[in-house]
Amino acid sequence: MKFNLKLIEDLKTIVIDSLPKILGVIAFIVISWILIKLILIVVKRILKFSRIEVINSKINENELFNSVNITIDLNKILLNFLKWFLVLVAIILGADLFNLEKVSIEVGKLINYLPTLFLALLILFVGIYLASYSKNALKKILSSFDVGGAQTISSIAFYICLIVTTIITLNHLGVNTDIITNNLSIILGAALAAFTLALGLGSRDVVQRLLFGFYSRKNLEVGQRIKIGEIEGTIVSIDNICLILHCENQKIIYPIKKIVNKKIEILE
Repeated sequence: MKFNLKLIEDLKTIVIDSLPKILGVIAFIVISWILIKLILIVVKRILKFSRIEVINSKINENELFNSVNITIDLNKILLNFLKWFLVLVAIILGADLFNLEKVSIEVGKLINYLPTLFLALLILFVGIYLASYSKNALKKILSSFDVGGAQTISSIAFYICLIVTTIITLNHLGVNTDIITNNLSIILGAALAAFTLALGLGSRDVVQRLLFGFYSRKNLEVGQRIKIGEIEGTIVSIDNICLILHCENQKIIYPIKKIVNKKIEILE
């Protein structure tokens, strides 16, 4: 049996010729890994001294995230995004260095898409936060005017903002949302028309209460001693909704709309 020494020599030549390239790849991977670790450590320390924790806590106070038990950690999100971005950059540099042109082109396309993806996520998070903030603010405003259904109206406003934010995010990612947008425009138009009509019909009572409150505060003030009918007392509070009168050992609450037509004597 004869051994093919030429084949062995050829394999030996291939291994020897490839050895520098293999060692170069290993060295490049090790150096890239060390550099990525160092960059992540530096960025982690920078984030530690930044005010990102405040933003993180504000986001996690969001009712939507709390209802589905989701906790957002911006530190981890940013560090993971940076880590994989650096890994992809290292792959491109390695592919260019070792003449892997196709790998470099495909990974380059992925890196070009990352800023779009990151900005879309940012739009989504900011939109959710603003929707929640608007919901709470609208609820407080409507409640202060004693408008019925403040919770329902504010929740509807929240979900409208959430849907609009989602559509903007999808558009930014390049998803065609024309069908959704067209149908949503009709639905929102009908909903807003119904809401405007309901608010217009129901606002008469709100305006009336505002006028009653303005009239009462113009003529009465906290600390005055007054007489309403047969009851004497000192005013301890007055607003658009009610007047609180302290009489001896008790407090009497008068709805504003009940006292504007009554005779009130100012004693002192």
